[in-house]
Amino acid sequence: MDPTQQQQQQQQQQAHASVQSLEQAHALLSATLSPESGVRTGAEEALRSLERRPGHAVDLFRLACDTAVNVLPQVRQAAAVRMKNVVARGWEAKELANSSGELRACLAEPDKAVIRDNLPEAIIFAPPLVRTQLLLCLRHVATFDYPARWPTLLPNINSNLQSQTLERVAGALASLRVLAKCYEYRRDELRAPLYEIVETSFPLVLALLESLAAAPPSVDAAAIALTALKVFSSAIQIALPPFLFAAEHLSPWMSCFVTMLEAPLPADAPSSLDDAMAYPPWKVKKRIVQILHRMLQRYGNPAAKSKHDGHSEQALAFARHFQENYAARCLGTCLAILQLRPTNQLCPDRVVTLCLNYVEESTKYKQTYAALKPQLPQLLFGVLFPLLCFSERDRALWEEDATEFVRKEFDVMEDFYSPRHAAVNVLLDLTKTRAKDSLHQVVAYCAEVLREAAEDPTNTEKLYRKDGALLAIGSMHARLMKKAQYSASLAPMLALHVQPDLTSQHGFLRLRACWTFGQFFNSLFKGGGSAAALTPTFEQIMRCMSDPELPVRVQAAIAINHFVEANCANETVLA
Repeated sequence: MDPTQQQQQQQQQQAHASVQSLEQAHALLSATLSPESGVRTGAEEALRSLERRPGHAVDLFRLACDTAVNVLPQVRQAAAVRMKNVVARGWEAKELANSSGELRACLAEPDKAVIRDNLPEAIIFAPPLVRTQLLLCLRHVATFDYPARWPTLLPNINSNLQSQTLERVAGALASLRVLAKCYEYRRDELRAPLYEIVETSFPLVLALLESLAAAPPSVDAAAIALTALKVFSSAIQIALPPFLFAAEHLSPWMSCFVTMLEAPLPADAPSSLDDAMAYPPWKVKKRIVQILHRMLQRYGNPAAKSKHDGHSEQALAFARHFQENYAARCLGTCLAILQLRPTNQLCPDRVVTLCLNYVEESTKYKQTYAALKPQLPQLLFGVLFPLLCFSERDRALWEEDATEFVRKEFDVMEDFYSPRHAAVNVLLDLTKTRAKDSLHQVVAYCAEVLREAAEDPTNTEKLYRKDGALLAIGSMHARLMKKAQYSASLAPMLALHVQPDLTSQHGFLRLRACWTFGQFFNSLFKGGGSAAALTPTFEQIMRCMSDPELPVRVQAAIAINHFVEANCANETVLA
């Protein structure tokens, strides 16, 4: 047999072995989906024993992505999950536990090369459930191999970003998002690859966003824009890339952000808050406001010019430029979004919260506060105060699931997402740093709300507003105690407007009364005060701990804790 025939025979044998290997992997993956536990366990053990065999990772890759191989969708998904686990466990040699430095074998280099060469293309055309697993593979491989052993990855992504095919653009953006995220929290000395990504890819991503912003609004366009915005978000999370310090590079991005924030929603936009939260066009607006807040808070503060960036002079110049050219314009857009709810238009909670976060940060700076000041009354009483008030949504949740109401009301993590908590933060910031323009207005407004509720105690709307007024006053308790013009009237206010609510027929008012006294135990009554005056209050709050409504019982227990910590009326507690 001549050498040519020998080579052909070897190739045939290898092809046959490859087919057998592929069929074996297919059969085992199908068996892992069996309803019989013994069959599943045996198949999983067999697959685990094959993980380090040359060619096995490629077999899984083909079963997950190769359309020429006839595979059921559930088996493709199983292959993708198994491939992701094999890549995570075997891409780099790892030291075995309790083995004195012995290394666990990693995947064969030819298998790695096949995966690297084909993974970006596979991501483009894979079904969504498979694509999710492939993107996790990409992140793991890029962590170890990019850029040194995978120099073609970024050029491949950039080439697809310029494609006229929607699938290729979406797949390239998904890959770019994962690649940028690999460096999202890296230290300065390890961020050089990210800076290259920004310099070469960001002009392409910006051009894509600008074309999407100019097109009629649609859900598909919003989904692509959202991925592009996530790429930008990852790039600026810890430090601003040098490329964006240049005004000519940043300005188009900021203009594009404002344009997309101001853009109308598609005609089929949902009419319920629950649906709006998952709607891609709203997610785009949410992500943009998140980016703007990050830019202002971390890079737009001239006083913190050297806190986050080593290039202090460059950072200072950027902060001043941002304040002078972008901060107030972005504030105006956020304020416009906050006007949606007061005009009976829908706006998801998360978007409201993030816009309020931006407003709160804006109160600290001269330029942005100058833009905010003329709109202060509308902000305070048209936007913030309604968010403080008990609402029909709160009432429905209380009645349908009191346990969930308690969780949302008292879970610290909920505070990061709650429009009410964000509104309280803005109110506190304004009445502290801009007290001359806001404190008296807020106190006078709350006093009027309390008076109206006292005059018409059967009006549910006025009682909801009373809840908001007490939340505002209780949140400002420390500030009010320091002002002689307000401190003297706090105890009479509690006696007249809050004490009776401890026995109100409305559970939300009983809860708010317990909360309000809990706030003032730490300021107005701290250290004792009049035991005789506090004894009835303490007894009523103790009775609230047996209230038929769970939220009231929880709030009463917290108020009693404040009562004891503040050393109020020890005789009553001891009795």
